[in-house]
Amino acid sequence: MAADRDGSRRSLRDGVYSDAQADRGRKTFDAYCASCHQPQAFVGPYLKAWTGRTVDGLFETVRNGMPEENPGGLERQEYTDILAFIFRQDGAPSGPEELPSSALGLKQVVIEVAETPANAGPATSDAPRF
Repeated sequence: MAADRDGSRRSLRDGVYSDAQADRGRKTFDAYCASCHQPQAFVGPYLKAWTGRTVDGLFETVRNGMPEENPGGLERQEYTDILAFIFRQDGAPSGPEELPSSALGLKQVVIEVAETPANAGPATSDAPRF
């Protein structure tokens, strides 16, 4: 569960996804996204542009736009797994529990990225489209 027991928000820095989930996300990304996108395109400045927003906002952007030929065509869990993969690519630490796929659970996780070589560079003024 991504929220603390008291329901407070957590950040990506708190290990809000598991390695197994990110591994599934990689497989799903390869199956549905890799024909048009490289995973590196969604780390660094892209993810940094989402700083301070909840994962739910990013989730909805991805779900409403991808895959391009069938937006919303994947299961909620598949989209969440893809986000876990992207977060790992950007250097966010994993943890023992999976990132939840529920809207409420995703709203309780704030995107915060640490300065790493993976996300160096300025964030854009508004969050880019997926």
